[in-house]
Amino acid sequence: MCVVQDRDISVVILAECDLNRNELATALSANRLHDFRYIRPSASRVMLFTSLAEEQIKPVYEDEGGHLSIHRLRVEGTDVLLGTVHLPDKRSFISYGSQASFAQRVADDVRRQERTLGVDRAIIVGDFNMDPYEPGMIGAFGFHALMAKTEAERETRTVLGRAYPTYYNPMWGHFGDRVEGPTGTFYYHSSEPVAYFWHMYDQVIARGPMAKQLLDVTILTGCSGYTFTSRNGRPGGPNGSDHLPLAFSLDL
Repeated sequence: MCVVQDRDISVVILAECDLNRNELATALSANRLHDFRYIRPSASRVMLFTSLAEEQIKPVYEDEGGHLSIHRLRVEGTDVLLGTVHLPDKRSFISYGSQASFAQRVADDVRRQERTLGVDRAIIVGDFNMDPYEPGMIGAFGFHALMAKTEAERETRTVLGRAYPTYYNPMWGHFGDRVEGPTGTFYYHSSEPVAYFWHMYDQVIARGPMAKQLLDVTILTGCSGYTFTSRNGRPGGPNGSDHLPLAFSLDL
């Protein structure tokens, strides 16, 4: 709740949340000019609350397993597709290949909705359960989410004679301990020979035309006296989960 108050947030997206949606909407609305409402179908793996007017944001698509939901966001005469995802974790799909195959299916669903609705400006946010460098995230057949804004702004890249639309993925810039903020959004201590420890499973990506409009992407470690990390700086503690949340704004 404190994040909503501190940052004047209009859309709240939650994954793996067991709280009562009506009670949560009431709590989010406390001390706010506009009330929050829940607008996600119950089959979705992600809950979405918003204080925007009904005509400004409407659900338009949900896949069979609830892994992808898409809303049509209309602000100041601009149409944007807001996708929320919670993709299978690495206990379900243990290989890069399996995750990449599923990512391709989800990315195809988004492209299909873009064509159907005539909107080529999409933002996707959520728990991808993949790092930015994995094939499902960066591959052209998957999300095709590139680290460089200049490359993503080309909007398409041709592979084997076919053009694939691009996303810009700002989460690349949050990796490591030489940048402000935490090293990633998820921590896993492994005894395997190859261990990354920190992962960036929680991401927001924007279609090439939207790259410059995706602003202030931040990995949150706390708010108003609350901390989302343990003493060693990893996700957790009494007020946090095993994933650190993201906050971002759109210049529409």
